Amino acid sequence: MTAVVRDAGAGTWRLFENPREVLVAQRVDEVMPALRRVEAACRDRGLHAAGFISYEAASGFDTALQTKPRDPADTFPLLWFGLYEEPEKRG
Repeated sequence: MTAVVRDAGAGTWRLFENPREVLVAQRVDEVMPALRRVEAACRDRGLHAAGFISYEAASGFDTALQTKPRDPADTFPLLWFGLYEEPEKRG
């Protein structure tokens, strides 16, 4: 899995390839534990994270935040992050 991210501050692109690990949350109750694992991997193991958190994950942060109920057949993740070694910088 590959991710390309723009580093606006440096004016470069970052290429993330071949994640060491992929973290996915499919249910609201999995969002915060997965995000904590992403944070710990970056802090404790020096990895870099590239991914997304979907709008529908909102109630995983605060139960007062409600979104449209998900279709049970929907397999699109609420959270997806790849954990990578140092990304390649491209002009």
